Amino acid sequence: MAALPAPIGKALKMQDKELRIKVILLEVDARSYLEKGIEEELKKYGSFQIELDYMTIPYSETEKQVRALRSCIGEKVQGVILSPINSPEIVKEIDACTLAGIPVVTVNTDIKGSRRQ
Repeated sequence: MAALPAPIGKALKMQDKELRIKVILLEVDARSYLEKGIEEELKKYGSFQIELDYMTIPYSETEKQVRALRSCIGEKVQGVILSPINSPEIVKEIDACTLAGIPVVTVNTDIKGSRRQ
């Protein structure tokens, strides 16, 4: 039997592990739509054990979002879904997460110049 290609093999191995994804959203009018969209997409991965940990931050509180991103490294989450505040401090923390092996996906707005995926 031939070995499975690397991405498929990795995905199959992850099915047996619980994945914790931190969802950091801004308190904006579209938040409920973002949550609904995230939950709908999650249904496509029903064979995976994915736990979403939601956090909402007021739009103007950059430092709170910085602390939330920093905590992701300590909590060893497997990924971050982020509605980012556009600031150099947030870019720095996104980059720190990705360098620590934690993928960061942005929603609702992009944050150019960061290592987000």
